[in-house]
Amino acid sequence: MNRDGQAELDALRESFQGELERKAARIAQLEGLIHELDQDYRATLSWRVTAPLRAAGRLSRALRRSG
Repeated sequence: MNRDGQAELDALRESFQGELERKAARIAQLEGLIHELDQDYRATLSWRVTAPLRAAGRLSRALRRSG
């Protein structure tokens, strides 16, 4: 491969790496927001009131799988 082709390939690789880093940073930011939203919801009355129903559903599914 000639120098111009190698330089173009290196520039393209660097561009892709930069884009990958930007997307990884955005994903991390969105995951943080999801975690925060999840924590906020788990602190609500609705979450606490429906906890027994969710537990019963998990138990029911577990019993069906084992039986």
